[in-house]
Amino acid sequence: MKKFFFITAILAAFTFTSCEKETSKSIVGAWNTVSMTSSYQGVNVSVNLAEIGLSMIFSFDKNGTGTISTTADGSTTSEPITYIATETTLMMTDQYGEVLSAGLTISGKNMTLSLASGDMFDEEGGPVTLHLVKM
Repeated sequence: MKKFFFITAILAAFTFTSCEKETSKSIVGAWNTVSMTSSYQGVNVSVNLAEIGLSMIFSFDKNGTGTISTTADGSTTSEPITYIATETTLMMTDQYGEVLSAGLTISGKNMTLSLASGDMFDEEGGPVTLHLVKM
């Protein structure tokens, strides 16, 4: 019985570890943010970033580091990050130690990041969802 429990525990650990590695592998690369949806004072808003002249690219390296590059009005800023990706969550830490946690969904070349109210963009409105496409 102990042997059965031990083998089951090892298999479970292997399963959870392999899921995390698969998610980490699938996130590697550059992702272009194509749109953002949110709500503000009860009004749902969807914005195509290219239409407003904004570009936001998330780049994830396989070693757990990356950058977020934002271009607006012809000026580009790039911020280094570290990240941890699980099957359903992406945690990013910027160079100042600020941690941003987002719900994560990846389907092929599409990624969705779901941020709670008050994170990243929307301090007074509802949750923000970013829609990204792998470059």
